[in-house]
Amino acid sequence: MPSSPNPSTTRPSDPEKARMLLYRDYLSWCGGHLVLTGGNDGIATNGKRLLIADPPNWRPRPLVAAPERVWGSLTCAPNGRSLVAQSQRESTNATFFATKWALWQVGLDGSQTRLTTPRRGFADESPRFSRNGRTLVFVRSRKGIGRLFALRGRQLFGPVLSLGYNLGLYGHKDWWLNAEWSAGR
Repeated sequence: MPSSPNPSTTRPSDPEKARMLLYRDYLSWCGGHLVLTGGNDGIATNGKRLLIADPPNWRPRPLVAAPERVWGSLTCAPNGRSLVAQSQRESTNATFFATKWALWQVGLDGSQTRLTTPRRGFADESPRFSRNGRTLVFVRSRKGIGRLFALRGRQLFGPVLSLGYNLGLYGHKDWWLNAEWSAGR
């Protein structure tokens, strides 16, 4: 694939061979590995697997053995040994706001720990670590209205900020794409 400063604009030279969506929030460097969410369906909740690639061949392979789950936006933990990703049960429901994302911590060894359990009708999306790495911030959304929350250890804070409305695209929302206040992340 040709390189691009913005992974969301990267396109394979042969679209028939494309095997993953390349939203910028679906990629993260983590401890010398490239971790990504990949799949071959435009619906964010269908066929998305958590993959890892490392040198020298950079061939993506499954990080997690959980075929009933799909994965979305992710971020590497500051220690480089784990990541936090949004996940839910697989679904082909492309209806707006039908997502049921929760946040999971995933070790580079494939271990998994659920971090959030949003109430019915809510989705926890777009995880990011604070600059000092001690706090995980994320968006809890309901019917397209997003509010910023923070998780430090097991203590939840928020909502701390309203982010407004984001329609998304087939279940994918990049809340950080136009958030100028987070540009220095």
